[in-house]
Amino acid sequence: MIDDLVIGDYGGECSEIADVQGAVCRCNQGGRTIYMKSFGEDYRADHINEGTLSYDPWVCYSTDIILYAPLNGLTFLLTDSQLAMEAGKATILGAGAALRDNDDHTSKHGFNIKTALSTTNGALNEFISFMRRESLHAVAGTVTEAMLDVPNVTFIDPLFLQPRLNKFRKHVIHLSPTVEQELFVLAQYLGNTSDASAAAVIRCDEAAA
Repeated sequence: MIDDLVIGDYGGECSEIADVQGAVCRCNQGGRTIYMKSFGEDYRADHINEGTLSYDPWVCYSTDIILYAPLNGLTFLLTDSQLAMEAGKATILGAGAALRDNDDHTSKHGFNIKTALSTTNGALNEFISFMRRESLHAVAGTVTEAMLDVPNVTFIDPLFLQPRLNKFRKHVIHLSPTVEQELFVLAQYLGNTSDASAAAVIRCDEAAA
């Protein structure tokens, strides 16, 4: 101790009294940096893109630090459908806006989203192949009906290339109105605004012959 100045700190954080008196006693263990690498061909260690995590200099000890597991997401760009391409790009744009403030992995769960290119007919095989290569938790954006049968993944507000009747599935989360909900609102609107009776015939692939 030299008057009220403390050089270094090897035993813990400053006490409140020392801090009020202007003592400088930040620890000398802060600023840790973690580099993550993957082992590739011939056991070569390759640096992982965005696989670096650094702590601030004033974060002294790592015993209380918790790294939250990220949510790994996937969206498809179906190259043989212009409508599906536009929908996929909009999904990526929205996810990108949400990921701008996604660097603090010690106070919240991260969110990663990747993109897969495929045709409509090949989407299922590409989806299964992707799940074999990488850890995946959720799919958002344009999907096909067959993709919903793949287990161990959650579909968040899936978009289809054509209207379809909804079937309850515990791994499918709907945020946008379903066809049933839209028809209910339409029928209620027509019932309240029209004096004449209306009849409707709905025909689709899922209807009885």
